Amino acid sequence: MNARTMRRRGFTIAEGAIGVLLVAGLLVSAISTAGVQARARRHAADRIRAEGLAHDLMAEVLQMHYSDPGDAVELFGRGVGEALGSRPTYDDVDDYDGHSESPPAEAGGAAIAGYTGWGRRVDVARVDENGNVSGTETGLKRVTVTVSKGGVPLATLVAVRSAAWEGGASDTDGSGNETRRRKDGSGGLLRTLLKGLGV
Repeated sequence: MNARTMRRRGFTIAEGAIGVLLVAGLLVSAISTAGVQARARRHAADRIRAEGLAHDLMAEVLQMHYSDPGDAVELFGRGVGEALGSRPTYDDVDDYDGHSESPPAEAGGAAIAGYTGWGRRVDVARVDENGNVSGTETGLKRVTVTVSKGGVPLATLVAVRSAAWEGGASDTDGSGNETRRRKDGSGGLLRTLLKGLGV
């Protein structure tokens, strides 16, 4: 048997090297795909947490009086004794205008554990029935709560608080939570506002 008739057995070094490179490329691709999926899951979890933080603060703001109960004249913003950043002193919706906190805190001022690097901001503006910002009293205030992590906004909630809701009848929603209804029960002003916003 000579060299020409011998069958080749096994791989050459070049074929082995090419096989190793192909397997390595597939592993790198699989690992990077897993990394992208992990980042996407982490971002989705952060968005859910941000929405929860936004809902909590929005609920707090909307429970407040439409205007300062101690003022005879409606003034927009914090009154005497209501310091910026001191939520326990806020008693009406527009006291929250410009409020920001990092990390997010409970209403009493204690930081919420596990939210280092997070922040919340509230902006309040008088708006007309079409949603346009107004410099005069309109009976409507738009409240915007923005939650961010590392300076990147993750959730923004917008609500409109009406003076017509102030002093509405209180009752419970079946779970023992107090709720309020408009005095006239029509919701007409809200429908007009939503129509003006294109909703």
